[in-house]
Amino acid sequence: MNFLAIDPGEKYCGVATKITASTKSSKELLSFLRANINCYDIVVVEEFRLYPWTAKAHVWSNMPVCKLIGKIEYICEENNIRIIYQPASIKKLPFVKKIIKECGLKFKSQHEKDAYMHLVYYLKEILDEEKDNYLNKNSRNIR
Repeated sequence: MNFLAIDPGEKYCGVATKITASTKSSKELLSFLRANINCYDIVVVEEFRLYPWTAKAHVWSNMPVCKLIGKIEYICEENNIRIIYQPASIKKLPFVKKIIKECGLKFKSQHEKDAYMHLVYYLKEILDEEKDNYLNKNSRNIR
């Protein structure tokens, strides 16, 4: 399976796969998605939430990040690509920070790093789910 993780931003976005991370403008990201979406099985995107403590920063905003996420969602749906949303808060989890640090990767932007963190978190969720399924299946066989 091939995964793509996206950290959308107002001007720049982070994009990560299992082996690369890059920074793209919103326009570049959408062009990249249109040209390459069928290379991916799942797209992981940081969701946008308007929190009370950040609301003032968005007064009079036309919410470009929300619009971009909608366009990403549309491209994925049109191509039958599964989209997974994650909260920004996953970037604060100690195990995600630890894995990123241990990888020794150098990121050109915070958006790149954030996209990679979303990918790491998603891959860990898959591994945990597979492990649980394996243990549940094998524990029945032991009885």
